[in-house]
Amino acid sequence: MKYTLTLFIFILSIHCSFAQETTYIIDYDLKKAFKQSPTSFTSPSSLFIQPKNSALYKIKYGATPEEKVEDPNNLPQGNVIVVEGSDAFYFRKEGDTTLIYDDHIIFRHFTVKDQPKFNWTLTNDSKKVLGYNCQKATANFRGRTYEAYFTADLGIQGAPWKFYGLPGLILHVYSIDGVFEITATGINTVKDIEPLENPLDTTKMITWEQYKKKYERKYYGLMNMVIGDGHGNSASMPKMQLELLVEDRN
Repeated sequence: MKYTLTLFIFILSIHCSFAQETTYIIDYDLKKAFKQSPTSFTSPSSLFIQPKNSALYKIKYGATPEEKVEDPNNLPQGNVIVVEGSDAFYFRKEGDTTLIYDDHIIFRHFTVKDQPKFNWTLTNDSKKVLGYNCQKATANFRGRTYEAYFTADLGIQGAPWKFYGLPGLILHVYSIDGVFEITATGINTVKDIEPLENPLDTTKMITWEQYKKKYERKYYGLMNMVIGDGHGNSASMPKMQLELLVEDRN
């Protein structure tokens, strides 16, 4: 009985200790402006970082940045992150280079296991974002060149979307062609949030390379079908969205 009670107290102390760990919540505005689309759109998003556990980036598609006034951290009652149908998630365990997220081809969704690699080049350029000192870094990634400003002031590492590998927290990042931009709008911390868990179904994950092959097959299948009808190439499924998905054939 003594050993059982001791074990129970030990487990309880671990749980209570973890519950007091700080969770960082960084709010962003995510802007996309594809050339094939006549309008751009901006969605609110949030990055949840538990330095000793996991990181979760949530994009609230279908909402506008103004809606963050009522719920600045997309954090419902009880400090539990809720999965909603229009939300997109990017999940990464602490210290793991593997990123898990949901993506789609036409109307079919896939859970993708990706290992995006960024070869960052640090520069001497700097600026302040939300009052934090930020250093500039650049990288080429899957068809685009990005410039990012990150801060070491908070003592944590993290980034929205697929970005990874800088010695600090990215607060502003954009593609130099103007298609993609993520800007931090606020930073908060909480003590009693539940441990971050992967909200995605991982029973049938595919790799990034498998996803690209599926996309490419669908792209050329649609293109051949449209050309066969004498209407030319279809613009509804571009070779390049945020990333290059279809390589040119020789």
